[in-house]
Amino acid sequence: MGKKSKIISLIVSVAMLVAMFPMIVHADEQKFSFADLQAQLEASNGELVTLSENCEALDGESTIVVPEGARWQINLNGKEIRGRGYGDSRVFVVESGATLSLMNNTFYSDNTVSNIVRGAADNGGAIYVEENGTLYLNPGVAFQGNGAQNGGAIYCKGTVDISNDVIFNSNYTMGGKGSDIFVAEGGTLQLGGDSTIGNVYLSKDTVITLTGSCEKSSVGVETEVVPTASKPVTIAVDANNYGTTSIFNCSSDYELVKDGTQYLLKVEGQVVVTPPSLENCNMTLDGKIGLNVYVDPGTYTENELSGSYMEFDVGSREPQIVEFDSSFTVDDNGKTLYGFRCNLSSVELGCNVLCLLKKGEETLAQGEMSVSAYLATISAIPNGFERAFVNFAHYMWEYMKSIHTDGETAWENKYPQISKVYSEVFQSYDTTIAQCEGKGIKAATKDIANSDVSKVTFQLEFETTNAFMIYFYLNSESTYSANSIPVTVNGEKKRAYKVADKKYRVRINDIYLQDLETEYVIESDCADVGDFTVTASPMSYVYTALCNSTSSTAKKDAMVSVYVLWSMASAFNGQT
Repeated sequence: MGKKSKIISLIVSVAMLVAMFPMIVHADEQKFSFADLQAQLEASNGELVTLSENCEALDGESTIVVPEGARWQINLNGKEIRGRGYGDSRVFVVESGATLSLMNNTFYSDNTVSNIVRGAADNGGAIYVEENGTLYLNPGVAFQGNGAQNGGAIYCKGTVDISNDVIFNSNYTMGGKGSDIFVAEGGTLQLGGDSTIGNVYLSKDTVITLTGSCEKSSVGVETEVVPTASKPVTIAVDANNYGTTSIFNCSSDYELVKDGTQYLLKVEGQVVVTPPSLENCNMTLDGKIGLNVYVDPGTYTENELSGSYMEFDVGSREPQIVEFDSSFTVDDNGKTLYGFRCNLSSVELGCNVLCLLKKGEETLAQGEMSVSAYLATISAIPNGFERAFVNFAHYMWEYMKSIHTDGETAWENKYPQISKVYSEVFQSYDTTIAQCEGKGIKAATKDIANSDVSKVTFQLEFETTNAFMIYFYLNSESTYSANSIPVTVNGEKKRAYKVADKKYRVRINDIYLQDLETEYVIESDCADVGDFTVTASPMSYVYTALCNSTSSTAKKDAMVSVYVLWSMASAFNGQT
């Protein structure tokens, strides 16, 4: 993981002069509030508004909004604008297409500054500048004690133009970036004079533009993108030579050089680049079967991995693409590994998965991972767990192939052959039936005599998500034809949706593999169909299929593999 760069610069410019006839804001006996100032500004028609007393956010007031199209100017006149310092008490929002100019005309006469203090918000404690909004800051304006998650004083998605003698002091973030100014992607920060800014955070593709003489300012800069041995980071543009590299200080890890009009942050000395690598994997049972593959980033930073993706190829379908997620991490002896999850169907558990970590067309790392290989490396699982998974994959694939037509493309590709020890039936049908009964698994029950339902059937689905379907067939005399039948499933209101003439289905999704014994009670909630009750579980389907003499050998083999895997997953229960 690379270090975030922090740079201190000094910047000075010529002051912006404002010559306008002032509109005076008069004091009254009550506290002058955000609402009062908002009203004065709305009535100003763009003329200069001058404060004659301090302005304070009262309880319930959140912010002063500069609306789209407005061109508002405020002479702070040595006065203070104060938020509450907690909750939502940001001072200004500059909306898209709006302009706000803040100045303090007392500064040069008696050196009195005007403070904007104790603003608080998620982003931009004192001022939030929306995209295409513009904020002008002129001499004698100071930001003090404002706080936010990002951009303690200012959060900029539009343009912030700072003249000289603007002061930032004791602003802060709550775990975020840019204690003074956060420049979001697409935002612009222009510095034209002698100001003190402790910390500016520059998002990707943002820079500081120097628009005036910048030799006495003090500006600390932190960048989202960090330099590498081959890629320096531009932090400022100076087309008219308003500054030199000597005004910047930086950590010993980086150096700053000027290249034409740009100030570039570079890595000092030789840097050994270690590419990412596939480190290890594990699996998750959470209603889906997931193979989690973990990447050691090497010397690549989180920012350099941003935009990368993992391409999982199991050979039987289109590759699964999973985008990089910086929050999916594990700690490996103090090193952060980044995870990518491949969802597997039941028939893919015995397959090797080709994992390609890519960024654009470049392959950063690659290798093969599999559930069976992972299970073979650990001991803290029930005996035979790996064998149970591979049997499940093998026999479920054989069964699904047997019930699909030859033209089904999903089953044309033969899955990798597995060793004989895994393909053997390791317990008989009678043994499995007896074990089901010993664990209280029994056939489904149904009471349909007082309804239009003539038949009930069941179906299990083991794909990248496990599902249990219950089908209701209405008798030929039934006049019910709506698109769904209101029902309850374990007391919760659901619907059985029409899938064919007089055929309706309730689908229960995302059933944990270890919870296949869960019983579902489906009851009619429709007077037009009549009363019916069905009680069933996925394991009751398994039990009935094993007991049914007409079930094919392929189906019974698959049901044995389901039972064994369920019993082991139930015992282990969770992430292996």
